[in-house]
Amino acid sequence: MVNILLTILVATEAFIILYLMLRRARLKKEHRRLQGRYKEAKQLLDELQFEERNPEREEPVDKLAVHDLIVEMSESGSDAGAIAERLEIPRSKVELTLKFEKMKRDAAQ
Repeated sequence: MVNILLTILVATEAFIILYLMLRRARLKKEHRRLQGRYKEAKQLLDELQFEERNPEREEPVDKLAVHDLIVEMSESGSDAGAIAERLEIPRSKVELTLKFEKMKRDAAQ
């Protein structure tokens, strides 16, 4: 009887250890993914702050019109680089606008 209980206990502990090891591996993978996203966001923020400190050209007066143009051009198939070049604005602003627009659409669904 004691041997059976010990066997069950050892098997349970082995199962728990295996589960925790698998969970740890998944968490490490998720942590690496989140670190990558954090680095991307930090880089984008640094670029935007640099552009604010060092404006290369004047900003358009009507920012909503620029926002709408970016969205329309993106929906028509233009990529961020082409949009930035055409509107003469930094690519990072185009990418940020498109990311916000995607987040708005995802939240509305």
